[in-house]
Amino acid sequence: MVEGPLVHLVATVHRRLLLGQRLRASSPNGKFRGGAALVDNQVLALIEAHGKNIFYFFTRLKPANSNQIIPQHLPEDATVVHIHFGLSGSFKTYTAPGPEVRPTTRLRLVAEKMGIVAHLSANVCSHGNLEFYRKKVECLGPDPLRKDGDKERLWATLQTSRKKIGAVLMDQSLVAGIGNIYRTELLFITGVHPNQPASSLARSTFEQLWSEAQRLFQVGVITGSLITVSPDEALRPSPSRNGDDYYIYSHKYCRRCDGEVRRWKLAQRTVFACEVCQPLIQQTSKTQESIDGIFRERSL
Repeated sequence: MVEGPLVHLVATVHRRLLLGQRLRASSPNGKFRGGAALVDNQVLALIEAHGKNIFYFFTRLKPANSNQIIPQHLPEDATVVHIHFGLSGSFKTYTAPGPEVRPTTRLRLVAEKMGIVAHLSANVCSHGNLEFYRKKVECLGPDPLRKDGDKERLWATLQTSRKKIGAVLMDQSLVAGIGNIYRTELLFITGVHPNQPASSLARSTFEQLWSEAQRLFQVGVITGSLITVSPDEALRPSPSRNGDDYYIYSHKYCRRCDGEVRRWKLAQRTVFACEVCQPLIQQTSKTQESIDGIFRERSL
């Protein structure tokens, strides 16, 4: 499952291996033939990751000061390739000539000077100009991993939202990069029930939720894995003998208290909750402020 941190990891690797290179492009399965023709023999000038989306900017000439380029600095005739990996896409790099392409390989890039090839398999692969990029980004919420990720924008939305917090976290137009695993685990760590009305979250709980999202996302980029269990708890024997990287996601019993994990559909995906560690409290924000300390103690 490709959530925000793994997209940022792809961007980090490709910046090191492909950025600034003039690339040969082709579409082995023919599903991105037009886009590949546009970027063939172009320079990869910029890579931007935003939530579960990644954007590759191609230009005819290599920009000066390429390490400091932002989209606004690029020429209007730049071609932008937008990628969304879906549940199981990938964009892997290999030493040339690389492996045989697969039926799912939409795009193949070759950096001849670097001796690197990259194969893309993705749910969405489209292209456009800079205005195309701007419109795509305008539809996305703040990304906890980006420096420009504006948590105040999300907080303002929560104040008037009629959605449950579990639905908000899966809405990429409200907050970008959180998928079902992080949705489940973030709410568990902060002691918030997925059905909690978003507008009832206290400011302190919201701050903890945003901070934990940043922390877990950073762990994901560093490790290349979706790990949510803290190092201390990972070393402890688990009552339910769940020895993997999650507290409750896809578990029958809670890794922390051994209570039964409930599951149901929310925002079209199965969500999980331990109702011992995440009691549903129908309260206003002010009332919840007084019980935030209890949730924090429980998460220690």
